[in-house]
Amino acid sequence: MASNLFSQTTLYISPKKADCTGLIHMKCLQIKFIPEENWQNFSGEIEGFEYEEGYEYEITVDKTDVPDPPADAPSFRYVFKNLIEKKIPVVILLVANRYTECEDIKIYKCLLAKESTEDEWKPLNQGIEGFSYREGYEYELEAEKKLMTKPEEQGYLYNYVLKKIISEKPVMVIPEKERKFLDNNEFTVRRMRSDNKLIKVRDDNFKLSFDLLFNSVRGNDGCNEINGKIQIIGKEFRFSEFVKTRMYCENLKTDKLFHELAGKVSRYKISGGYLRLYEGKKLLMEFETF
Repeated sequence: MASNLFSQTTLYISPKKADCTGLIHMKCLQIKFIPEENWQNFSGEIEGFEYEEGYEYEITVDKTDVPDPPADAPSFRYVFKNLIEKKIPVVILLVANRYTECEDIKIYKCLLAKESTEDEWKPLNQGIEGFSYREGYEYELEAEKKLMTKPEEQGYLYNYVLKKIISEKPVMVIPEKERKFLDNNEFTVRRMRSDNKLIKVRDDNFKLSFDLLFNSVRGNDGCNEINGKIQIIGKEFRFSEFVKTRMYCENLKTDKLFHELAGKVSRYKISGGYLRLYEGKKLLMEFETF
């Protein structure tokens, strides 16, 4: 029985092949019919179409039905008609506020970044072409993603080329010595300001730890588990966006006083192994390491 013309169809083709499983293990195209859809594996072929990995394609094809296809074979036959667009893919790239370490012949500082669709941060050995980076700033970029290698021989290695800066936010500008002190310690409270005077505080439940990569603070305010954001620029220091659990603790003062003072903090100082937080020149809280 002869095949019948079913329709002319637009196909979008991914710049990267995927692992396919069938009778044998192979690499196959990823396609979709609507731009907003997720990619789906395509284990067949598109007759007359020459694919080059590393490029996104929009093409039209004739789609014909295949009567009684073999097991694991497509039920449609695709024949290439027209190339609408072939382009280097453009991605949204997030760049962290600090360098990380890369290693080649020697260890060196390099950017830490991830695409908006990725969960994990990764070092960028090649950097970003056309991009001037300032440590302490978070960036959201639009960038071309150029495939630099033959994946079947060397795996996937990409070079990013800046198209435009979407956002640039100062988040963490801090000397390396102070960064390590904050990042690598857990803190408990030593003194707090109450009724306009500093008082000694001992609260075995209170603890804070900082993650400067994600500009965050977490711990326990003496009663509840807390998570929040911090911003450090020079000597400026700000808390924001605290969320906490909803435990009730009777006759405690530390938690209420901490949140009252945290909203007033404007700068910090690290001295003698202590972290001190100020409102202007007024010392509000002092912390020591466990």
